[in-house]
Amino acid sequence: MHDSRGVQVYLSCSSRPILEHCTDIGFARYPNVFGEVSGVADIEEEWFNKEQVEDFNWLRKEHSPNWRILQEGIKNDTWSKVLYSVKEERINPQCILDLVMK
Repeated sequence: MHDSRGVQVYLSCSSRPILEHCTDIGFARYPNVFGEVSGVADIEEEWFNKEQVEDFNWLRKEHSPNWRILQEGIKNDTWSKVLYSVKEERINPQCILDLVMK
């Protein structure tokens, strides 16, 4: 991820995420409800459990101040509402934000 600020990232990946020129980035697990709908199996996300994100602008061993792990992510029932709205084709980007930010 490059040149991002104030973003919440819901991510599922087996490797460590990489940041460059980013600040105030929050990482949370990809919602289980999406995996259930898409049939994607859970993958081992060691980077999340060990809080390992690569920050090319922070080469010290200490944790970078540019990112954090979001323990309290958006609830699965909220994601379910979003998926239902998408399925019913009643959704646009503003609707997603309205549902998620409630």
